[in-house]
Amino acid sequence: MLLALVAAPGCFGPRSGPVSGASADPNAAAAATARKDWRDAADRWYSVYLVDQGRDPKAILETARALFMLGDSESANNMIDLGLRKHTDNVDLIEMKADILVAMGFRRPAERYYQRVLDKEPQRRSALLSIGRARIQLGLEAAAVAPLQQLVATGGDYESYSLLARALKGSGDPGGAYLAWKNAFQYPGANVEDMLTASALSLDAGVRRTHPGAAAECTAWLEQAISLDPQCSSAHFQLGLLAEETGAIDAAIEHYRRAVELEPSCLIALTNLAILYSGRNDEVRTREMVQRALQFELSPERRRALLRLLDPFDRKADEKP
Repeated sequence: MLLALVAAPGCFGPRSGPVSGASADPNAAAAATARKDWRDAADRWYSVYLVDQGRDPKAILETARALFMLGDSESANNMIDLGLRKHTDNVDLIEMKADILVAMGFRRPAERYYQRVLDKEPQRRSALLSIGRARIQLGLEAAAVAPLQQLVATGGDYESYSLLARALKGSGDPGGAYLAWKNAFQYPGANVEDMLTASALSLDAGVRRTHPGAAAECTAWLEQAISLDPQCSSAHFQLGLLAEETGAIDAAIEHYRRAVELEPSCLIALTNLAILYSGRNDEVRTREMVQRALQFELSPERRRALLRLLDPFDRKADEKP
């Protein structure tokens, strides 16, 4: 028999809502959840809900969770709404509502539900993490800092520290973001994209001034990124920038060249190579990089700047007897 509430407004849809033929045994329902048999769990928990007439919020929560795991966010959301009519202040139901809203793409209302959870349980770690993530996704990085700092103060992991790093960077604190990334990389879970994001902070003058070891630390992160993805042109480009910042021009040229080997259209690496070769009076390589860069450069002003790199060599040629 299909869910009895199919026809009622604000209830499950007819395609994937639970059926009520399963026995109303909470232990059997919990066993289905434990083995992640979400179809059976949805049916069994909904049967418990029907027999109990919604008095126990756990049956409502677990029915919604099973439906959510089955990919039926709409039915899960409707189930939670039924529960919240009777259990208005139940934080588990409120948090599940927020999680479902995020999955449905409604981050703004989800953020408000997470805040309702924290108003009742300020130390709830799952809600602190989720509200921080949601606020970053909404572009509210400054508002994400406090809950994420509160979270890591009692024990962080890769996800919480990496989110904190993004929130701090977005709120205008690159130094704090650098330290948060350092903490994040103490835990498993790092990926190449995060290493590139973190390493870019060493190019900030304030970070280099307040954290003298940042360049070396970020170089190590980039080398690790390359070990994970040897074809990562962006990592080689960033290593070139770091080498250039520290005056290691030979190393900078090597990394820029590797970047353009991997990505021939990497315009900024081609441009930087042209500038560095020009500074060394290497006419052949300067001309090569200028011509290659001009294939991709569309800005008239920057095209003129590239061509000006050739002026000293052209004048020298004109001066020859």
